[in-house]
Amino acid sequence: MAKAKVDALEQSLRQVTGQTGGDDEVAIKLRELERTAAVNKTLFEDFLQRSKITEEQSTFEPRDARVISAALPPGAPSYPVKGRTFIIALFVGLLIGTTSAYAKEMLNAGFTTPRQVEEVLELPLLASVSQMGERDLTVDGKVLSIPLYPVRKPLSRFSESMRALRNGVQMADVDNPPKVLQLTSTVPGEGKTTIAMSLGCSIATSGLRVLFIDADLRHPSASRILGLQKEKGLVDLLLGQAEVQNVVRYQDDNKIWALAAGSPTQNPADLLGSERLKLLIDKFRKSFDFVIMDTPPVGPVIDPVVVAGMVDKILYVVKWGVTAREMVQHAIEQLPHSKKIAGIVFNNVDERLAKKYGKYAYANYYGANYYSKYYSG
Repeated sequence: MAKAKVDALEQSLRQVTGQTGGDDEVAIKLRELERTAAVNKTLFEDFLQRSKITEEQSTFEPRDARVISAALPPGAPSYPVKGRTFIIALFVGLLIGTTSAYAKEMLNAGFTTPRQVEEVLELPLLASVSQMGERDLTVDGKVLSIPLYPVRKPLSRFSESMRALRNGVQMADVDNPPKVLQLTSTVPGEGKTTIAMSLGCSIATSGLRVLFIDADLRHPSASRILGLQKEKGLVDLLLGQAEVQNVVRYQDDNKIWALAAGSPTQNPADLLGSERLKLLIDKFRKSFDFVIMDTPPVGPVIDPVVVAGMVDKILYVVKWGVTAREMVQHAIEQLPHSKKIAGIVFNNVDERLAKKYGKYAYANYYGANYYSKYYSG
């Protein structure tokens, strides 16, 4: 009875305080709705605030600006700094220029100075022949061939270089002045034929009897220049098909005697190495003051090597700044009579480029105005 009374009292208490099971579910749902309402209220208030800001911005009218200080143009550029930039640019330019010049010099494998000739080949540089353009070769409105130039212009720079070459040959052996000269080069196109003919014409202007022999039987360019390409010549003499008095002709324009290459042949080396040529050279040695033989380049063929044993001195023509030093050195080593080489002749020297190697970079420098008063043309 006591327990029943207690249960009745607890139930009455719960009813009074509202803590029944149904009330519990209602309370939970109420609290959930309250939280949702609070969140929605916050979102709504934020939305209203943003809407108000947007409305204010759309209706904002800017006020008139007020000048605080005048905008003045700058008196000097703030960047870059001219002095520092100029110094950097100058240094970089000098560095690039020096590097480029050094690289170009290293890539230039040709001979440009007498010192290179003496150090690499151990031979003297006898003469330097400058480039001859059409303007230089024009005399009285007519363009002369280079071999004729020493005859028509004996006081020219070119004529003086030929005299220097002749003097160098004579000084090569003062006790026994050479009479039979051979001119050759390393490769075709270096101007050996032009130098040979010009030297002969220069010697002839002094009143000496000069015989020019076109011994380049493979490419007789000298015979074509002299107009003797269809005439009998050296080949016919060596084959016994002609007489000396019939093939040696005097060139009135050049003041020299000329022996053309003659008929074409298939064995030029054998003909040039024959005993008949030795006898022929000995005969010419007695009849003429100088005998100049134009032979092929040493590089491609053996012909100049064969002729070298029959002459007194050899003049080796090198195209200035073009022919590779190693090629020239190797070609000279092929000559069994290399001691007969009197020296090197620089041909086709470009005075404008030669000046960068110094005023006295190559022998017989004629480009400076200091020497111009000594020459006429």
